[in-house]
Amino acid sequence: MNPEKDNPIIYFCAGPEVWGIEVDSVKKAAGHWVGSWGGRRIIWPGEIDKETITPEKFFKLKEEFAAGKIVLIDRLADVEHWVVIKDHVSRAGPNFLMGKTPYKDLPRFPDLSHLYQTKKGFEEIVVHTVGPERFQDIQEETDTIWSEAAGLIAPVADYVGLKVTALGGDPGKTNPEELKKTNTI
Repeated sequence: MNPEKDNPIIYFCAGPEVWGIEVDSVKKAAGHWVGSWGGRRIIWPGEIDKETITPEKFFKLKEEFAAGKIVLIDRLADVEHWVVIKDHVSRAGPNFLMGKTPYKDLPRFPDLSHLYQTKKGFEEIVVHTVGPERFQDIQEETDTIWSEAAGLIAPVADYVGLKVTALGGDPGKTNPEELKKTNTI
């Protein structure tokens, strides 16, 4: 077991300001921001777009931070508590792997059938990812949990060999400090 590989990347799909988090020591790495929050390293994208969310940039993050796992923190609409994402329906449009594979010795068509790892103690849900632009204008739909970005980012992270756990919450109703208390991040 490699302890460095067991130290996951904590990845906020929306920047820390969305969650009201104060971050110290911010620097740039592979099109992403890296900062320190309460002694934990966190990463968030400069933009959620086809130039930032790429196999090349995620491979660089994986190597730079000697990580084998990533914990995505995604913004969900109207959930009362933290949940774990077990699958997604992509309604965002783009696929950030399209035209970017094969990368290195990885396959052109990755198997994404076991994309997410679940986490004990959390309700497991399926989300509908719509992307950052459409997330601002979502309409209520019975039995649909809207996600901002997990379905866009998780496939790319998985493609480069990171084990993906995705947690979701509503910034108006959930607090990332709660995740620290559970040793989830």
